[in-house]
Amino acid sequence: MIKLPSRRRRRNPEESYRAITITRDSDSDSESSGAADTGEESSDSSPTLTTQQVAIKKLEQEIAEDPSAVDKWFSLLNHTLSTIPLLSRNARKARSEIIVSILSRALTVNNNNESTKLLRLRYMKAGEEIWPEAKLKAEWDIALKGGGIEIWMEWLEWRIRTMQNMNGLLDEISRVYSAFNTGEEPVGELAKLRVFWRVAVLYKDAG
Repeated sequence: MIKLPSRRRRRNPEESYRAITITRDSDSDSESSGAADTGEESSDSSPTLTTQQVAIKKLEQEIAEDPSAVDKWFSLLNHTLSTIPLLSRNARKARSEIIVSILSRALTVNNNNESTKLLRLRYMKAGEEIWPEAKLKAEWDIALKGGGIEIWMEWLEWRIRTMQNMNGLLDEISRVYSAFNTGEEPVGELAKLRVFWRVAVLYKDAG
């Protein structure tokens, strides 16, 4: 008699379900472990600085070591301004506020900087865009105490821009000439000729 192979024992459905469940749980644990590892790595990593941010940070450190380094202040200013696109909304006001903020630090952190005309004139030019009239006048009074031909010429340009009419212009010219004559710094005739020529061009254009 040939014996037929016995029928394979049918798997209990409950056992099959348990096997599938165990496999899924094992896979889920592996995924969770991987996600946790990734999370730990990302939390430990520091944010990457852009080239611009690195340059600004380096300049800030150099300025802290030597606040009188005017060239570093201007480099910091230029790098910071480059973060504001020229065609962005309110770019002119935003850039003026940045200039005033940085250069006000430069002018007050070191006594030598306070008398640096390039810093002062750039500061005043930007302030004209955002300061109220009273603040602007007060800042010009401070600037004029330092004297210097360029400061006075820029002040005269400001007065020309802001005067409603030219009736009072002669008084302003007299103030400039008086400052040239009594100032501590020697002023040659060439400086006075600059004032005369500027006013002559103004009257010619007016009429």
